[in-house]
Amino acid sequence: VDILFFNIHDNPKKIASPKTKAAFRRWKEQGKVRFLGLTTHKAMKEGMESALKAGWYDCLMPSYQLNLRDSFKDVFKECQKKNVGVVAMKTKISEGDTSAAPVFLSDKPVTTICKTMNSLSQVKAYIQGIRQKVSQAECQKIINQTRIAAIGRCGMCGGCSRVCKNNLAVSDIVRSVDYYIDTIKDYDYGQQNYLDIAGNKNAANCLDCGSCEEVCPNNVQIGRASCRERV
Repeated sequence: VDILFFNIHDNPKKIASPKTKAAFRRWKEQGKVRFLGLTTHKAMKEGMESALKAGWYDCLMPSYQLNLRDSFKDVFKECQKKNVGVVAMKTKISEGDTSAAPVFLSDKPVTTICKTMNSLSQVKAYIQGIRQKVSQAECQKIINQTRIAAIGRCGMCGGCSRVCKNNLAVSDIVRSVDYYIDTIKDYDYGQQNYLDIAGNKNAANCLDCGSCEEVCPNNVQIGRASCRERV
């Protein structure tokens, strides 16, 4: 395996666990893996900072959209300084739209985009798209459009889960709808992602307190749009 990604979402402190380092070192000595990666879609920036501080990750794959660009500048700078690659996932790039791809890759630490593709024509379109040159003005225009489009869409910051009074997996619930169903149009996977959530943490246990919606920076109507009616 070229890059082995550890999937750590629930607690940034686990990212720096010596057990993770020991497991990777053992498999590397056995010739099974070459590089160690981290993938996270909750508290992305905090997770990346924890990984960079640990010092043994070669590649990071956070959930990342262009409306987060300003807040990620410092951590991207540190990635570049430490020669740690970044793979952008859950970018909210719509099917058939490749205009934003070169903007993502204009950030030096971002080496590639993790994108679901269902046909060879999509692959060819993305290869062509990332080769396009875009001016600074065009980049800024796309970023501004992304910020507007982010209103009402989950940014996967994890803030909703952190404030939930019943300790529900709110961001996982929202992701089932907002990303898998609305963005990549895969209803079956979205439903399965929801069914994988532990019974005591799913939407059936929502208290309707509204705490998650109060902290959402993108004004997502979490209770009505995601927690019950749509999954």
